[in-house]
Formats: sequence, C-alpha cells, structure tokens
Amino acid sequence: MTRPTSDPLARQPRKGAVVLRALPEPSDEALVEKIRQGDTQAADWLCRRYAPHVTRILARILGSDPDLVDAAQEVLLRCVDEIGKLRDPKAFRAWVTALAVTQAKGVLRRRIRWRWLFGERLEADPLDDRDPESAEAVRAVYATLGKLNVEERTLFALRYLEGMELTEVAEAMGMSLATLKRRLVATHKRFAVHAAAHPSLERWLQGSRFDESGEERT
Repeated sequence: MTRPTSDPLARQPRKGAVVLRALPEPSDEALVEKIRQGDTQAADWLCRRYAPHVTRILARILGSDPDLVDAAQEVLLRCVDEIGKLRDPKAFRAWVTALAVTQAKGVLRRRIRWRWLFGERLEADPLDDRDPESAEAVRAVYATLGKLNVEERTLFALRYLEGMELTEVAEAMGMSLATLKRRLVATHKRFAVHAAAHPSLERWLQGSRFDESGEERT
C-alpha cells in the first residue's frame, strides 16, 4: 500500500539514493565577475536572464518593429563586449536598461529618416493582445508617440507604458531627477495635445492629471 504523503517516512530517501538539490542562481554581480574572467557560460546565463527585460523596454519605446529581436540581441551582445565599462557590478540592471534605451533611440532616429524617405508606417504594441477596444487605444497611443521627438517618446514610454520609477528613468536617460520631472511635465502636455485627435484616448485625457512634481494624478 502506498504511504500517505503526510507520513514522514514517505519523504525519506532510500539508503544510497542520490539527493538532488537545486542550487541557488548566481547573482548578477557574480556573473559579471565571471564574464570579466572570460566565462562564456556566465555570459549566456546573464543574457538569458535579461533578454525579457531588454525586449520589453525596447517594445515599450518602439512599439511594433520587425527588428525588435535583433535590437535586443545587439543590446545583450554589447553588454558582454563592454562589461569592462561597468563600474559597479551590482548596478548591472540599471546599466543594461540604459543601453536598451540608447538602442531604442537609435532605432527611432532611423525611423525618422525612413519616414522622410518613404512615408508613414503603422505602429502597434507587440505586447498587447487584448480586446479590440484596448487594442485601438494602444494603436492610438503609439500613433501619438510618433508625433513626439525621440527623447519625449522615450521618456513617456519608460514612465507611463513600462511604469518605471522616476529614479530608474532618470538613470536610464542619464539626467538628474529634477530635469526629468520638468521634461516629463512638458512631454505629458505635448502628448495630451496630440492625443486629443484620437477618440479612443478620450477617457485617458479626461482622467489624467499631471502636477509640477512630475507625478501623474488621476
């Protein structure tokens, strides 16, 4: 008869059995140090760990882009190649976020040149697969973001689409917190002006408030 799971003897390994225990995952700091020593396995581990984060940051800023995966890979490869430039291994997440932001800005600038040469192209949020009403609002958001300059779009995406803390956005953008707050206020106002052309964003426009501290109030 099978022992009940509550029986403590049922949980004891048989004599001579090999007991496998899951090892704790190495910290970012430990992986960075191993990469600096030439450990390629550590590089693979750290890239796999941060691939979703990098891809998400890029997607929030860029919306739909056929080269999103390639852009994320470029960021991760750059992290490994330039790991020696990272002063504090504990700050790896902030560093890789800043590199992703730089990469996204480059893509946006290329888009501007593309638009000048070949005209507009449709943008949408690849992370969104919700109901049609929400999808329409997302398309309207990215259409509105297309009216902003590179810095404004990046600020808006990091703060309001990805929901990063003000201190995280400031670090990723390489600016002081005070400067960030001022620019967010101006960005929010410009976004609101262009968003007024989209009926699907009317609810957001009615409920959104933005004070001089850089915080959105609803």
